[in-house]
Amino acid sequence: MNPAEYNDVYIVDLIFGKNNQIEYTPRALTPIREFPHKDNKLEGAIEIFKLPEKDKDGKVFPERYLLSADPYDDD
Repeated sequence: MNPAEYNDVYIVDLIFGKNNQIEYTPRALTPIREFPHKDNKLEGAIEIFKLPEKDKDGKVFPERYLLSADPYDDD
C-alpha cells in the first residue's frame, strides 16, 4: 500500500446547512481500514475522496458523483 494514498482524503460529518443543502465539516476520526478487528464497537468515519466540483452559481453538478456505504455489521 502506498503511504501517501490517503493524503487527499477528507474525514467529515455531513450536516444539513442553509436551505437544507448537505454540507460537510471536518472531523477528527480514524476510518476503519484494517479487517478483521477484535470487536464491532469501533466508530467509523465518512471519507470524501474527491470534493464535488461546483458550477458558476456554486451548485454541485447533478448526477455526477457516487455515494458508497459499507454498513457491514457482524453481531
